[in-house]
Order: sequence, then structure tokens, then C-alpha cells
Amino acid sequence: MSDQRAHERYAYCLRVTLIHEGEAHRAITQNISMGGMFVVTPLDLTPGNVIDVQFRIPALNEDTVCRTLIRWRNKEGVGLQLLESLRVKEARALHQMLRGDGFDEEDPTVALRPQSMKRPKVAPPPAVKAPPAPPRIAKPTGRGINGSPSFK
Repeated sequence: MSDQRAHERYAYCLRVTLIHEGEAHRAITQNISMGGMFVVTPLDLTPGNVIDVQFRIPALNEDTVCRTLIRWRNKEGVGLQLLESLRVKEARALHQMLRGDGFDEEDPTVALRPQSMKRPKVAPPPAVKAPPAPPRIAKPTGRGINGSPSFK
């Protein structure tokens, strides 16, 4: 299956609030892009429905609320597409957050550093070492000078 996303995704855990049928439900993102996010939630949300998502970008001192379309669902959560463009300051702050610029280690809304979702290069597994040779047992080779056995 080819990747048809318009924006690069980043693994990023950010606390969000899903506003569904007038009720607020706390959740956390698994990944985010400039055009959407995957949110881990047990809510039974139907693809095609529109919900609001509220979150705080660490660099800003205010919450951001976006209308989103539920694009798909799996057993872990939902894929959401942003339906509205972010304001310039929100887009800039989100871009900086995803790229790792100005990351605040102490910010409680952020659980992980961003990292690209592109498949990492995998190093080959370490070579398997042969088991050590069994200890060598000396065998008698004959009789020594004084009649005692000699060993090799």
C-alpha cells in the first residue's frame, strides 16, 4: 500500500481532548503531522464523522481547537484529518515542535521527543558466536623417564 499523506508524520505523544457529542474525552497522540494525527482512544468513533480536538502546543500559552474528520479507525484509536488551517503562529509552533526546535524537556504535555516516522535503517543482527570448544583433556602418551605416565 502506498503512502498518500501530504505531510510527513512524526512520532509524538501529546495530550489532547476529543470533544465528541458535547463531552470531553482525554486522549494522547501517537503521531502528528501538519495535516492530521493518530489519537489513541477507546472511544467508538465512526469514520466520516467530524469532531473537535483541543490541544496545547508547548511553545504557545493557549489551547488550539481544530475541527477534524475521522478518516479511519482501528482497535487502538482513530486517524484524524485537520479540516481547518491552523493560524500562522500555531502552524509555526507545531512545525518547530515536530522538528524538535525549542523542545522543552520539562513541559508535562509532551511525553516523547519527535522523530520521523520514516522507516529506520535496521542494522543486521549480531553474528552468532560459535560455542566455546570443550576443554581439552590430556591423554596419556606413554611412560615418562621415571615410569610415571606422560601427558600431551
